[in-house]
Amino acid sequence: MDVKGLVALADITHGRMLRRTAFQDFVTYAALFISNKFDPVHLAQRTEAMKGLLRDYTSQEQAQFSAGLHEFVCQCQENVVHGRYKDLLGMAYFELGLGGRNGQDFSPPDIGEIVARLSIPASLGDSALPEQGFFTIMDPACGSGMLSLSAAEHMAFRGYNLCQHLVIQANDTALCCAHMSYVQLSCHGIPAVVIHGNTLTLEEHSRWYTPAYILGNWVWRCPLPFAPGRNLSDEWLKMAQDPMYMAIRRITWPELFPSVKKECETMEA
Repeated sequence: MDVKGLVALADITHGRMLRRTAFQDFVTYAALFISNKFDPVHLAQRTEAMKGLLRDYTSQEQAQFSAGLHEFVCQCQENVVHGRYKDLLGMAYFELGLGGRNGQDFSPPDIGEIVARLSIPASLGDSALPEQGFFTIMDPACGSGMLSLSAAEHMAFRGYNLCQHLVIQANDTALCCAHMSYVQLSCHGIPAVVIHGNTLTLEEHSRWYTPAYILGNWVWRCPLPFAPGRNLSDEWLKMAQDPMYMAIRRITWPELFPSVKKECETMEA
């Protein structure tokens, strides 16, 4: 699916809903669908969110969302095979005139390429790694994820295995932007944590783990808290992946488990 096809998804209600609303809902649908397939931590909450979103659309429109996501995933996979990491959602976002409405200004792809070349030093040589064995990229105002995608494309060109050698933390104050970054980083197979939050105040509203981040056990290799200290979602993800870690946490962090906390208080009394 190209940019034209993504823009066409904004018209699936034939005027019943605003184009920007339909497009943003498609992006939300895609983010929720991907998260619910891989993320056990937020599954219950986001399953309910998906039900609420789909209530506004007919069964035919829901089918168009599903088909659109399938085509988008296939397009991303084809782009990866050819070494291209395009910001398709960002281009569609601006094609619909949504950026100017919110006072947003996304960086053009050429700038992304320049930043990627400057950020990954040529002195390392192709496929050379930093001491920790992987690169970490922080994108504090990620928009649709263009800068992160440009960095990924540059690293892939230089011979790095992105699933093993790159992890990204991307943040944005706009939920739609966080969703666009999450969907595109997920569909390009990049380990990442995308945060809907304020980089300046460190206020976190929601956390989105890409499939590659979860399947690659990156929460153990490189946890990415937003504020100082352990992140609660990270802890729950670790416990979901390792029953032994959950058993330890039930003892060392009983406030996470109300029944255990109550039992401890009873024993102390």
